[in-house]
Amino acid sequence: MIYAGFSKVTFYDEVRINLMRLILCIALMLFTCPALAADAKAPIVVELFSSQSCSSCPPADAILGEIAHNVDNGLIVLGCHVTYWDHLRWKDTLSIPECTERQRDYAAILEQGRSYTPNMVVNGKHSFIGAREHELDSALRKATLEEPVALIGVNPVADGYDIALPELPAGQRIPYELNVITYKTNQSVDIKTGENRGKKITYAHAVSSIIRLAPWQGNKETRTIKSYQLPSDQLHGVVVLAQPVRGGSIRAAGEYRIYFN
Repeated sequence: MIYAGFSKVTFYDEVRINLMRLILCIALMLFTCPALAADAKAPIVVELFSSQSCSSCPPADAILGEIAHNVDNGLIVLGCHVTYWDHLRWKDTLSIPECTERQRDYAAILEQGRSYTPNMVVNGKHSFIGAREHELDSALRKATLEEPVALIGVNPVADGYDIALPELPAGQRIPYELNVITYKTNQSVDIKTGENRGKKITYAHAVSSIIRLAPWQGNKETRTIKSYQLPSDQLHGVVVLAQPVRGGSIRAAGEYRIYFN
């Protein structure tokens, strides 16, 4: 029996359309969800404290360069050049006092107050000799098993960068030091004197400034850092790190890469 306005053909067409919709939804779940999960992967931060005046540093600088240029590994990579070796007949052209201070904060917690180069620190909690690639691999594996670092959004706007801070769990909402770190990459330096005399070394993700913002309490909010607050020359990346005052485990991190080589 066929009623007015309704037929077997229309009914089966609707069944077929609904089935196609179901198949499409399943396909979207299968193909887009893994991609979304990958985009939301927790960042891991690798910092190398190095110096052009340190003869043991070039192998560690090379390791840092390898992981910095792999944009698919999910790592935030920083080469922080310290100033305390600048008296050894060569002044590091990339060294800044803020890197020296940052390493000393880590050393007080992780190395019984001892600062040295090359020194790698992963997520603000795993410290080791930077030229030991197997220790880097071990630290990265540990980082994937530990509580993940929360993701900070760093996005360019007309007059600077918006910093989208996440909301942390209630028990973790304490004052955090919030640092905006800029870097420049592929910096080739001819070292004329000192322990690395005669070498030409290319440095990746060399930190050019560390700018401390007002403390963050772990609440969801958006801040903006203005362009005039950042270095005007060779700005290749902007990183934002949140961790307890005077060093400690990194609780949240984000990066905006301007230059990918």
